[in-house]
Amino acid sequence: MRRAIPSAAVLATALALAGCYGQVQRTLSVDSEPQGARCWLNDNEVGLTPVTVPFTWYGTYGIRLEHEGYEPLIATASVRAPAYQWIPFDFLYETVVPGIRTDAHEFRFAMKKAEAVDPKALRERAEGIRRDARSPAP
Repeated sequence: MRRAIPSAAVLATALALAGCYGQVQRTLSVDSEPQGARCWLNDNEVGLTPVTVPFTWYGTYGIRLEHEGYEPLIATASVRAPAYQWIPFDFLYETVVPGIRTDAHEFRFAMKKAEAVDPKALRERAEGIRRDARSPAP
């Protein structure tokens, strides 16, 4: 019986130490054409494209890109979990199974060039909308 207690302690220590080595590094990369667009991820500015950020949660992310001379781009990116991140396997791969796993997701977006706006036509359109708003409904 005396031997059972130290063996259990050694086993528990070994499992605890093995748990220190299990790790999953998740990254989300956004690139654009043209590069250098200001990037927001879920309304948080993360930098200029190409940009890579770590993430914690799987799911759908809102992406907004802005670049001078191009129309703003608003899109979503779906980040799906690999099988080793499904419950209950995620606990094993993040605590017990030693090693570092990399889960990288990459997204690329093409932005449209902004069309030149004629200030005179824009003003006429705005005045037309204003006139229509003031006139009584038929």
